[in-house]
Amino acid sequence: MSSREQFEAWYKREIFPKELFTKDRGGNYRGIACQGQWRAWQASRQALEIALPSRSDLKYMEYFPDVEGGGFNERAYLSDFIAAMKAAGLRVKP
Repeated sequence: MSSREQFEAWYKREIFPKELFTKDRGGNYRGIACQGQWRAWQASRQALEIALPSRSDLKYMEYFPDVEGGGFNERAYLSDFIAAMKAAGLRVKP
């Protein structure tokens, strides 16, 4: 579902269930309130930026005496990945 489709579903559910979402040629909503909320929605999505850990970071490599070259520690990486998401204010479902 695109961001616009998510917005329209939220707007219909929470704000105005019978909104028709008519748009002008530029793709802007004709309703002033709806257009303003669409711009706020877009700004909130653009403001969200998360610095994810690098998969090539050596701290995610595990070395074992019986395995040549070692292996990638997926659990440690996912733990740091989830921590970065939570630090950005996102809820993460288990």
